[in-house]
Amino acid sequence: SPVVKYTITFNSNGGSAVENATVNHGEKVIKPADPTKEGYTFAGWFIDTDLQTAYDFETAVTSDLTLYAKWTESSPVVKYTITFNSNGGSAVENATVNHGEKVTKPADPTKEGYTFAGWFIDTDLQTAYDFETAVTSDLTLYAKWTVNTYTITFNSNGGSAVENATVNHGEKVTKPADPTKEGYTFAGWFSDVELQTAYDFETAVTSDLTLYAKWTVNIYTITFNSNGGSAVENATVNHGEKVIKPADPTKEGYTFAGWFIDTDLQTAYDFETAVTSDLTLYAKWTVNTYTITFVVKGKAGAAVAEATVFVGETSVKTDEEGKATFELEKGEYTYKVLASNFKEATGGFTVADEAMEVTVSLEPTGIIQPNSLANVQVYPNPFNEKLILSGVAKVKRITISTITGSIVVDRPHDGSNEVEIQTSELNVGMYVVTLITDNNRISKKVIKK
Repeated sequence: SPVVKYTITFNSNGGSAVENATVNHGEKVIKPADPTKEGYTFAGWFIDTDLQTAYDFETAVTSDLTLYAKWTESSPVVKYTITFNSNGGSAVENATVNHGEKVTKPADPTKEGYTFAGWFIDTDLQTAYDFETAVTSDLTLYAKWTVNTYTITFNSNGGSAVENATVNHGEKVTKPADPTKEGYTFAGWFSDVELQTAYDFETAVTSDLTLYAKWTVNIYTITFNSNGGSAVENATVNHGEKVIKPADPTKEGYTFAGWFIDTDLQTAYDFETAVTSDLTLYAKWTVNTYTITFVVKGKAGAAVAEATVFVGETSVKTDEEGKATFELEKGEYTYKVLASNFKEATGGFTVADEAMEVTVSLEPTGIIQPNSLANVQVYPNPFNEKLILSGVAKVKRITISTITGSIVVDRPHDGSNEVEIQTSELNVGMYVVTLITDNNRISKKVIKK
């Protein structure tokens, strides 16, 4: 026979709608999901409008049926407001939470120059809030922040090291003492490696920063002191470079002997040296000398050997050809020539810019004098404190000179046959003792020990 079907109507009594059900005769109706009603709690399905008899869903259905929802008025839900005070950070929206529930932790706020360190329940930021805690009252949470610290790195670009600095956000970095670099002058700190933008130490720091030292190479002046020669223009040279050797200066009567770093002209300057400071270089000059040859002649133009030629304090004996040679500077001079059996000859001459000969013709005395110096003795040899000269009764003048011709003793003689000369002040070395009569002279070499 055909199956009988019944309709089960759910009257939710003002609650949310519940769809009716169709059930075969003798089957059970499936209990639907509980309806809802704001401010009420669902209390079950009932078969009567008075809501006295609850329906048993284990009952077999044998007819159409209307079931009525029963409601009991709920206690009002308590809600709390959670206020987020971001303490100067980005705004965080307040939250509303039912009593006993937990508030969801919001996304961290942000604050320029600071790092978020959590939410705290007290303004002193001593007690962190636990988001696993059930909320039982309104609540204000306070954001805690730690200020960002930044590292200022000083790149001295080859200069002396400068210690890095640490600065809080918004503060200014203290300008360090200037670094040093040999041969350079410090020109400031720059914020870019191209050294175009100088850093302003009054600027508030908002990030890590590297500052770069700028240097200008030292420039030195090389002064050329020509010591009376022609002017030489000063030069300027960068630190570490070499100065170019200028053209030699000139000085009349002198030959240029180089540039020296000291006024005493002892140390020559090396132009391959790198310049590291201002410098004055001094010209050294050697006086020009010219070869002056005396040609001494006697009767009929014969050469007079062993004649003594005096020019100033210097004396030279003529050789077998009657010649005596001097190296003299440019200028005017006088001379004297002494030779045995000849009269003394004197005169003057001028040295120009070249070698020259001076010819001196001696006039015989007409009397051949005996050798008045034949018995001369000079002792001791070597000597120390004194020299004794004997057999010198005819001597008119006594000289002692160095081996290079510099006269160190020059004295007239009084005609005694023996004389003692104190020599303690003479340096150790070889000397020449010369004894001069009216018409003759003799020289003897002695050694001071």
